[in-house]
Amino acid sequence: MMIVMKILQTGLLLGLLVASFSSQASLLRIVPSSATVAVGDLLNIEVQLSELDDQEEVAFYDLALLFDPLFFELTLINFNQLLNGGDVSMSIQDSFFAPDSIAETSFLSEADLQLLQHGSHTLFSLTLKALAPIVSSEITLALNPFGLVDFDFLDLNPDLQGSAVGIKSVSQAVSSPTVFNLLMLGLLLLVLRQTQAQPYRTQTPA
Repeated sequence: MMIVMKILQTGLLLGLLVASFSSQASLLRIVPSSATVAVGDLLNIEVQLSELDDQEEVAFYDLALLFDPLFFELTLINFNQLLNGGDVSMSIQDSFFAPDSIAETSFLSEADLQLLQHGSHTLFSLTLKALAPIVSSEITLALNPFGLVDFDFLDLNPDLQGSAVGIKSVSQAVSSPTVFNLLMLGLLLLVLRQTQAQPYRTQTPA
C-alpha cells in the first residue's frame, strides 16, 4: 500500500511539474507607433494583450501607464471592443484617474469573452504628446491591486513588456523673409564690387 501511495504521489508531482513548464503566462505589452518622435509630435501607443490560453479570458483590468511627465503628456485614451464586443453598454470603461488607473469591467459571458479574445488584441490605445528632447524615455505598464482577472475573478498574472521612445528637438527652418533679405544683401554686395572694379574716367579740359 505504501508503495502504491508513493507511486501516486510521484505521478502527481510530475504532472504538476509538466503543467508548470507547459503553461505560458499572458502578455501585456506597450507597442508605440514610432521609436522616435519630435518635440510637439503626437505618439500613438497600443496596449496589446496576447498569449491567452483557449480557456482564459479577461473580464476586468486596472492598469497604470508609467512615463516621465517631463517628456510626455497623455492627451487621449481609446478603449477597444475586447471586453464588450462593440456594445458599450456591456462594459464599464473608466479613465478618470488616468494614467494612474485605466480600468474596464465586462458584463459579457465567459464564453463570449473567450471568443472575442482569442489571439492577440489591443485592450486600449493612447496618445501622448512629446514635450522635450531626450535620447530614450521608458513607457511601461503596472498592475493596480486588482490587475488583470478572468470571469471568476482569478488573477491572470500577466507578463508586462514596456518600450522606449526617443524624442528629438525640432530644427528651426530659415523663414522666407530671412532668405529674401540674404538674397538682397548678396545682390547689393555684387553691385558694389562691380562699381569698385570700374576705372575712374578723367575729363580732358577743352
